[in-house]
Amino acid sequence: MTTTATTNEAALRAAVADLPKLSWLAADFVAADCRFGHDHAGDPAVWVRLVAKDDAVARPGFFDGLFAVRDRIREHLRNHGLGEEFVHFTLWSETDLRNPPGEDE
Repeated sequence: MTTTATTNEAALRAAVADLPKLSWLAADFVAADCRFGHDHAGDPAVWVRLVAKDDAVARPGFFDGLFAVRDRIREHLRNHGLGEEFVHFTLWSETDLRNPPGEDE
């Protein structure tokens, strides 16, 4: 069975929207969203943006755990029947949302 891009997009948006509600993410992250497009090779891709709490980002060792967070998110997406080979992650802080990177340049 072939799934349409629209179905995958809707399912992925729903799965990403659930991320901040997950107990293992809620302590450090306030939001997640995604955008769809094509990567540098022209292949379909999705970018998942996680927004971390400012106090979490400032905590020593926070960044050491990000690979584990990424792996758990990929597992979450697989549990929703979504492949993760085309998923890229970016991390923003609450401060980044108020003053997006690149706007001061």
